[in-house]
Amino acid sequence: MLLRCIPVFLAVFSVPAGWSQTAWDPNAIAYEGPPAWQQAAVAALNRHLPTDSGYWVLGPLDLTVDLPDTMDLVRTTLRIVAPHPRGSRRVTRRLWVPTGGVALEELQPADTLPHELPPGYPGRFLEGSIVGERTLVQVLTVQEHRWLLWAARTRVAGIREPVNGPLARYSRAVASYLAAVDSGVPTAGPPRAIEFGLDPSFDLYAGAPEPMIRDREGYLRLLDNHRAFTLDEAVRDVNGFVPGPLLVGWLEDQADPVLFANKQGEIALQHRYRDYERSGGRWSGYPVLSATSLPNLPPGRYAYAVDRYGVIRIGRAPDAGVEGTGAAVSAALLAHGEPLRAAGVLVLAAEPDGPPRVAEVNVRSEEYFFSNLALTLYDDVEQRSDRYVAAVGHVLAALEFGRIPREGILIRKF
Repeated sequence: MLLRCIPVFLAVFSVPAGWSQTAWDPNAIAYEGPPAWQQAAVAALNRHLPTDSGYWVLGPLDLTVDLPDTMDLVRTTLRIVAPHPRGSRRVTRRLWVPTGGVALEELQPADTLPHELPPGYPGRFLEGSIVGERTLVQVLTVQEHRWLLWAARTRVAGIREPVNGPLARYSRAVASYLAAVDSGVPTAGPPRAIEFGLDPSFDLYAGAPEPMIRDREGYLRLLDNHRAFTLDEAVRDVNGFVPGPLLVGWLEDQADPVLFANKQGEIALQHRYRDYERSGGRWSGYPVLSATSLPNLPPGRYAYAVDRYGVIRIGRAPDAGVEGTGAAVSAALLAHGEPLRAAGVLVLAAEPDGPPRVAEVNVRSEEYFFSNLALTLYDDVEQRSDRYVAAVGHVLAALEFGRIPREGILIRKF
């Protein structure tokens, strides 16, 4: 069926709002939005860090907290992820000058943290103030952050065992292995949990789950057969549409206050990290999409991720297929596994007399929406995939936040 691309200028004020996403969607995480301090702190840090060179500012691992407490420091503080060790060392220089609401310094060996860190913890802490609040911030390289994600899955941060217990020893071994990866000269393969007396489920590269559909072509056919969508009474039975101003506002209203988790999970993410790096992927050069960065971007297809703070991060997308090959970056890697507002692919089109414009947006993200590893695959595609298009409202709001024009954008599901 031919794509029906139609401008839509509907009077949508009488359309009743849909049910809350969390009322019937097991993948949606209720999230009213970050506390005001978090939002302001992330914005301040993003202003100071060269986000086009591979620095990520991530919220706490625990979504339910604002400022850090002494219960679990590594889960309750903001995270700065640097692309490599040199970039990590430069963070302090960029943030210690008390301008723009940020004044942070690295803790010295004589300083003490509120509680003991888990064994093997590889990061560093900065101490100071952000937008008027005294705080601590973690700084980690990408590899050190991989340790943190693994530790959260295996509950290393909460263990209470002898300092030389098996999980503590394996935790240090994982940290050492990833430090060698960071150095660029790893001398051995990853440590195996069984060698430390642990079940293989503790492995950094534990066995990834089997896909629900082993036939890749069958999976693509399933998606293609459900390409058309309907959104309440405003958009009915189309493969794509270009919203007018009223419908843009309606889509933003339909974007429920939720986050979507990485459905493939931390184990699959670790495999993606490894495959991405082995195929030549580099962690620098993934910009935040904004009016400032847009003029420097070449036209083309980009994977995108909208984080909990309304920031859009992008990376060049592969030319074909749902899943990238080689050194292609995916939404989960762009977000380092974080829960997201929306994810998929967007297209930047060349303009004759100005920067490129956002011409097309979809929500075709295998990790966050249509995961072939998730038990809810068929429900996602057959029952909930129309609702996922409402997440486009988060993309439109994020474009507004980045001062990027939203006129004439083609909206697709896949």
